Order: sequence, then structure tokens, then C-alpha cells
Amino acid sequence: MKFSWMDYALEDTVESWIDEESKSLTGLSEGFHAFFDYWKDNEEQDSMYNENFWCKIISKDEQPLAVIAFGLWDDSINIMELILMQCDRNKGYGPQIIQELLDESQWICGYPIFRANTSILEHNIPAQKAFKKVGFKFQYADEDLGIWHYTYIKQ
Repeated sequence: MKFSWMDYALEDTVESWIDEESKSLTGLSEGFHAFFDYWKDNEEQDSMYNENFWCKIISKDEQPLAVIAFGLWDDSINIMELILMQCDRNKGYGPQIIQELLDESQWICGYPIFRANTSILEHNIPAQKAFKKVGFKFQYADEDLGIWHYTYIKQ
């Protein structure tokens, strides 16, 4: 594996990555930790941390560079957020991280990924390119919300 994957525990570090650009591209106006707290053990959303919802810090050479949150619902992994440190954006890490999750999910979360989904704000072009690069296909646009939906099916 190219990256190290650890359970989310660097709250202050990750919060420092949420700049105005990432807020506008992700919708995390209240910060990443508020997002994590909402999803980690949410009976209404049927999510339980490290059972069907995961949040991982991704590091390279022992340096944190990204955080990713994803869940397993209806036999499909849903990649909910992927945020890179400002200095590591636009270097090709996004597609590499997504690909490693797809390839190594059994080791990362205990489940093989055969199908995955993601929803991306329509103006988040870098995320759309990253997911397309690893094989996600555009499914449909929810124009009222400004969200584009993509799906990956393992070949």
C-alpha cells in the first residue's frame, strides 16, 4: 500500500485543512468534526462508527495529507468526503487515495468494494475529475441541490 490509513483522531489538524475553498466545494460550513460527530453513531441514519461508517486519516511517509469518510449502506460504499491538506491538493493524491480504497477496502474497513457511490457539488470540478479518473461514472444531476451523483462498479 502506498498510504497509511488510521482512524480519525486528528480533529484540530483536519479542521485546519477546512479553508474557504474546501467549505465551498464540500458544504462543510460547520467544519469536519461536526460532520464526523453527526455521522459516527447516528441511529436515524443507521450509521455506527467502524461498523458501517468509517473516517480515516491518510498519511504518506508518516505525514497526514487527507481525511476520507465513507459508509456502507445497501451493499454499496458511499464516499461522503475526501479532503486534502491545502499544500497537497492538485498533486494527484485524490485519485490515488480513492483507488487504494477501492483496491484495499478489505484491509482498510473489512469489506470488499464491488460498488461505490459519491455525490459531488456541481462546481467541484477537481473532485469530479478525481472520481472519473478511477472509473466512477456520472449517473444523474440533482439540479435543485446542485449535486452530481457518480457510481463505480468493480469490473
